[in-house]
Amino acid sequence: MAFTFDPTTNLGKVRFLIGDMTDSGHVFEDATINAAISFTSSDLYAAAALCLYSLSASKALLAKRKAAGKYSEDLTAIAKECRETAKAYEEKSRSIPSEAQAEQFLTDFNYNQILQNKALRDESD
Repeated sequence: MAFTFDPTTNLGKVRFLIGDMTDSGHVFEDATINAAISFTSSDLYAAAALCLYSLSASKALLAKRKAAGKYSEDLTAIAKECRETAKAYEEKSRSIPSEAQAEQFLTDFNYNQILQNKALRDESD
């Protein structure tokens, strides 16, 4: 059972997003998270959402409501919370366009286009 947590790696960043940061009692193996990162083309928010949906599906299989007198326990809430967090990460993933991360200039034409774009956006520098 492989577990690593280094917040400077994509694996560690996804572990941070899903709250799976301790070795004792970790939920996902490194290979599982790396597969999610691969499935989502290195989109970390989408990978975190995929992991949480997977966790939600497994928790939903075991979800029960118990009550004894005044005491009650609702294990269905775990799956619901995982799904809600996954939806939030999916929305975040969709709201960050991959093209908007950085403008690269490889030729003089690209550089001039970037300068024009900055002028249109009223950016200085």
